[in-house]
Amino acid sequence: VLGVPRRIVGAYAQPPGDTLGQYRRGDMGSMTYGYQLGRLAPDYARATLGFAATAAPTVVFSLGTVPRVIMIGLGALFLGYGIQTALRHRTRFTITDQDISVHPRGVRLRWGELTAVKLDYYAVRREAKNGWMQLTLKSGRKRLCLDSRLEGFAEIARRAAVSARDNGLALSPATVSNFSALHLDTSSL
Repeated sequence: VLGVPRRIVGAYAQPPGDTLGQYRRGDMGSMTYGYQLGRLAPDYARATLGFAATAAPTVVFSLGTVPRVIMIGLGALFLGYGIQTALRHRTRFTITDQDISVHPRGVRLRWGELTAVKLDYYAVRREAKNGWMQLTLKSGRKRLCLDSRLEGFAEIARRAAVSARDNGLALSPATVSNFSALHLDTSSL
């Protein structure tokens, strides 16, 4: 659908006839989602291998000052990436009819107070294969970004689309197209 490969769309497909109009206040209750280990394993592997590949030469070989500083800097980047992945793995998103909360960060955005909703698709290669989606929600000065590896991503995206419609937010054509790729009825957006 519009540059989003079927593999990506299929992973977040909704049942036939599922539309934005099916959400009503009080329907949802509370749901908590997180990033599963299987979806983050490649990030953990990249961080580990990158850190090992940059730290080992620093320890094993007698490098000059400049190469040593470069390797230490690269090692710090990979270590930071590993820490970021671990924090993402630990993060939980709770959605209710009124808001979305992020734990343990303590961020909370009320659906009725959203000021911007953006859904982007990023492709690894020009052929648009092996990509991912990123949902950005804004409420005043608060901003929340989550990607399609998150368990329940389609459900959160659907709730964001409902809020965008209810709040009268203007959405970019790319965002509307990406909501459509998730099989959401975008006629009212």
